Amino acid sequence: MRIELGGAVDAGRVPELWARHRAAGAVEAIDLSAVTRLDSAGVALIRQLQRRSRAAGGSTRLLHVPADYRQLLEAHRLAPLGDDDG
Repeated sequence: MRIELGGAVDAGRVPELWARHRAAGAVEAIDLSAVTRLDSAGVALIRQLQRRSRAAGGSTRLLHVPADYRQLLEAHRLAPLGDDDG
C-alpha cells in the first residue's frame, strides 16, 4: 500500500488524516511530494504509520520529501527516505 499526503500535515489535519489511514497495515511508501506544511503532529502521524507498518511486517519508505522537511524527518529518525522517483 502507498499513502499520499498533501497540503498541511499539521495539528489541524492530523485527526482527519489518522481517521483515514489508521487501518492501513503494511505501508510500503508514504509520498510527501504535495506536503506544504509539516509540524510535530504531522511527524507523529508519520511515525505512527511507520510503526503500524513494522508491526504488520512491512517497512515504509518516505518518498518525494520536500527539502524543507528532510532534515526534520531525519532528526526524528523517520528514515528510510526513499528515492524521488518512487
